[in-house]
Amino acid sequence: MRLLAELTIPGTPVAQGRPRARRHGDGVQVYDPPKTAKWKRGACIVMRAAAPKPLPLCEPDTPLGVEVVVIHARPKSMSLLRQPGPVWKTSKPDVDNILKALLDAGGMAGLWHDDAQIVRLDARKVWRGSDQKPGITLRVYALDDLPQ
Repeated sequence: MRLLAELTIPGTPVAQGRPRARRHGDGVQVYDPPKTAKWKRGACIVMRAAAPKPLPLCEPDTPLGVEVVVIHARPKSMSLLRQPGPVWKTSKPDVDNILKALLDAGGMAGLWHDDAQIVRLDARKVWRGSDQKPGITLRVYALDDLPQ
């Protein structure tokens, strides 16, 4: 494995919302909900600024591995004094819906040509620890050969 990029997207993570549709001439146009679209645009800007240059980072047929840690702000009822480290978050939003929005934004930012290149994915969703801020940390690897 060869590390291609390591970056952090600050702020509250947003899950991919249900697609919306509207009539457009004789057809139908499908689009992201405004909250999702706004988050994707912001994440794309952060990814472009933080990624190594030049983009794209790899060839279209390069298999990629992605590690994601989604860090949510703790509710006030969950004390950082009692549990200072990160704690698993088992409530909504679902990690797969967060990943859908994140992987779309990564494609828009040019981290990969198509998210079909991602053949290995490791994702975790936690409440923040005392030394963390809400956001998403992302590592992208080129997978040079199959694991034995």
